Amino acid sequence: MRLLAQRRLGLPLTTTALVGASSRHGHAFDVMGDLATNDGKAGHQTRHHDVLVELVKRLRSVWGAAVEYEPKDYKDYSDGRPDVAIHRLEGLWLGDVKVKDPLGSRPGAVDARGAYVAFGSTEPGARLEVLGLAQRGQPGDPPFNRLTGEGYVAPVPAPYGRARGAGAEVVPLLFETFLGWGPGVVALLRAAVEARGNKLRGSEYDATTWSARTWMGFTAQRVSCALARAVAWELASAMELTRVRDARDDD
Repeated sequence: MRLLAQRRLGLPLTTTALVGASSRHGHAFDVMGDLATNDGKAGHQTRHHDVLVELVKRLRSVWGAAVEYEPKDYKDYSDGRPDVAIHRLEGLWLGDVKVKDPLGSRPGAVDARGAYVAFGSTEPGARLEVLGLAQRGQPGDPPFNRLTGEGYVAPVPAPYGRARGAGAEVVPLLFETFLGWGPGVVALLRAAVEARGNKLRGSEYDATTWSARTWMGFTAQRVSCALARAVAWELASAMELTRVRDARDDD
């Protein structure tokens, strides 16, 4: 909880790593925890898994068996394996969860766009990984200019190109380590609210708190807590703060 609160408020971490602890690429951790959040030796599997599992639980409370977790038969319709698939009357919906840190591991590496545009440091990368890029302009044109919308953009293939070509809707489900939810996540949960009527069932009333008396409030709490715990655990694991240490080593 201390790590989570300090990270959330942008404060220096009051705990330190074990002597000799370093990032995946051998760098010393910074006092803000930025490097540990991006370059831990264990990777990002835990935070991705924990958020995805909780999200799928909430979606299944609305659409039941129509929601698939990491479908096994994805090769029938896609070259990439989605994290979640929803079989709707209007067609197949595929979501790919991305949990990204907006700061990065290197000071000064943050795009200026991130200071002015919501999810400006993370959404372009998430969309590129999930949806790829269509070619714009011609190879001989000047580089693409965001201000004018003109210039050349090289095509980037996407793992879900075949699925999209067959009519499936593919959405990046972006979460940030500071607990932000990207537009794809918000749109998905709003659709779930509409389908559910934003009402809690009896078992959910038993599990919720006084501050979350609607389905959306309950879901927001559960998903946000899963994200926060996973990010804090990854940070602590990267800096080796989860190990039992002998206090005599600090003397």
